[in-house]
Amino acid sequence: MALTDAGDVVTLTNGSAITVTVPTNASVAFPIGTQITLAQMGAGQVTVAGAAGVTVYSADSFLKLRTQYSSGTLIKTATNTWLLIGDIAA
Repeated sequence: MALTDAGDVVTLTNGSAITVTVPTNASVAFPIGTQITLAQMGAGQVTVAGAAGVTVYSADSFLKLRTQYSSGTLIKTATNTWLLIGDIAA
């Protein structure tokens, strides 16, 4: 993820499973409140993971987009803390 992703929709078109890693604030200093939407356009399931020191919270601790054409939005809530909301699964 890069600063240019802030406020944008990142499309993921992989045929195989892919992991999107949320970087630390020291690596990419997104402002608190930043929102980034992820859209799974390919068949490969998208998993969201935090880099070492980054916490990603979500309902029921689900960190995967549910299926092809699902989307989820990452919202930065603190320095190294994000919230994932959307069409997510275990």
